[in-house]
Amino acid sequence: MPDYELRFRLYKTCSESGRYGWHVLQHLFLRSGCKSVLVDWVSALEANQVGQPADLRVLPCLEGGIGSARSIRNVSRLQTDPAREYDEIWLRSENAADGSADWSVAELRQFGRELQRVLCNRLGELCVDFYVVVTETLDSEDDEEEDD
Repeated sequence: MPDYELRFRLYKTCSESGRYGWHVLQHLFLRSGCKSVLVDWVSALEANQVGQPADLRVLPCLEGGIGSARSIRNVSRLQTDPAREYDEIWLRSENAADGSADWSVAELRQFGRELQRVLCNRLGELCVDFYVVVTETLDSEDDEEEDD
């Protein structure tokens, strides 16, 4: 089963004040202090009728995120490899542990577009790009098949 990440970064044409604001936002996500952004995101999702009620809860976890059975978590602070530093905010989708609710790419795009709008509103200009990344992971059965 593939995992998905939502990644947000600035357009190259962003103003200096937008860049400064972006670094402030990034710092919030890196230090797990992004609750106010998540609250704004949930409000935008509700206003635009995106997602199910269970998806529209701010998680009480340290790193921050939204959801319940399935979630979208802030993983920006986990990206410590300098070779992979792209000045981005990273979120990772997590399906329900019991298999009852999985994220689709279409849903993640809707959720991502709403967060993109929230970030742009906070920066005061349309300067944030967003994309969904598929990260394929091998489970033990796939690994055994490759060895044959």
